[in-house]
Amino acid sequence: MKIGISIRHDMGQGWVISNSKMLVSFLKKFKKIDFFELNCQYPIPLNLMDDIDRLKKYMRKKDLKVGLNFPIKWHDRWKMRKSFEEVKETILDFANEINASYVNIHPESLAYFGDKEAKADIRKELVALRTKTNTQILVMNGHSVFETPEALNYFAVDGVKICLDVCHIFQGGMDYTKFREQLHEFKDKIYLFRISDFGERPHMQLGFGKIPFSKIMRNVKDFDSRIVIDTLLSVENELIFRNPKFAVEKSIEYLKTL
Repeated sequence: MKIGISIRHDMGQGWVISNSKMLVSFLKKFKKIDFFELNCQYPIPLNLMDDIDRLKKYMRKKDLKVGLNFPIKWHDRWKMRKSFEEVKETILDFANEINASYVNIHPESLAYFGDKEAKADIRKELVALRTKTNTQILVMNGHSVFETPEALNYFAVDGVKICLDVCHIFQGGMDYTKFREQLHEFKDKIYLFRISDFGERPHMQLGFGKIPFSKIMRNVKDFDSRIVIDTLLSVENELIFRNPKFAVEKSIEYLKTL
């Protein structure tokens, strides 16, 4: 089981990732991770390019891998200054430069087009992305569209794999028995698990919500699994003092007890 952490531009408590030096300093706080995932929303990855060699050197030294999370057709397209195609090419160029293990596509922003149109559009875009990079392309469920492994299976074609956001699956009303069945039904297509808890709100620190992780992890461990801990929205949760970094640290500790 490989454990990673999700990183955005603003990680709370003064940790604003404005360049590769800051990112390396932040990564040094986590001693026992195998990879990290960058949320490619403005200004990442643009603010990492000028000194990217520093980041690549640290990754080689620690044998760290990186993945990218990319909201497809993201609504503001980097504050409306760029087209989607320009943003996409920047992401793919960055993925190749940093030898990313995967690009994780989050299709949530297409929900308002209607399910049928959105599905066809996303599938076409995923296949196109797959032909432009050697990096593994993933597709991830959201909290209101494509909520289950069964729904995501529609997109897992031509080498595209699945990332399961466990929080959103249970937010959508999934029960444990059905979750377990679908895990094994689509086992060969699942590349990554994204985990956070769900209770008063999504993306809570592990153990603070109502998802039965003690049961879930027994099934997840049956996979040669990669797990990325995503508690970024826990900044809204007073229980972890508005500090996503703290939530990630405590979630890693909790995960290792299961």
